[in-house]
Amino acid sequence: MIGLEMKWTVKANGNEIRQSISLISGFAQQQEIFVPTLTVDDYLMIQICVLASVLVEQSATSCGLFLACLFETTSVAIAFAVPASGLFALLSGLYGNTSNFPVYIRWMQWTSWFRYGFEGLVVNQWSRVDNSSYTNFYRDVILDQVSFKHDNYQLDVIGLSSIVVFFYLAGFIALLVRIRLSR
Repeated sequence: MIGLEMKWTVKANGNEIRQSISLISGFAQQQEIFVPTLTVDDYLMIQICVLASVLVEQSATSCGLFLACLFETTSVAIAFAVPASGLFALLSGLYGNTSNFPVYIRWMQWTSWFRYGFEGLVVNQWSRVDNSSYTNFYRDVILDQVSFKHDNYQLDVIGLSSIVVFFYLAGFIALLVRIRLSR
């Protein structure tokens, strides 16, 4: 390819861009490549993943709102939130099999939005795999390693939704109490 010379112009909406291309944003939606190849099952799995992710985000947000309403200063709320979040993360099953936890600690996993979210995403990921050698036996072996069950997704959605409602209500009550005490 000696002597090969390339000339090109970059256009946006039909207008030539004279600046370096690296100075402009690089977003390009490529829906035509990915979305039409999805089956109904693939699309539903993506939507289930999005639902679990949004519920985890809402759980964390509602907990932050509750702590902001409960404590007078941000520093006190953060001082409480960091160790509590660390505890919730440890109880999620991400760092260890929750069935190996001592009985007096094991119940606490059901208060962790990390646990519900992690289980929901893992169950969603391993529920359907397009591989002829992959069977439900392998799915169950993988899920048993983290003490999850393949039919717990509905429980995870209910658990995450309950945490969201609980923290929003608790935040509202804490705010009402603080307002009444300040009068």
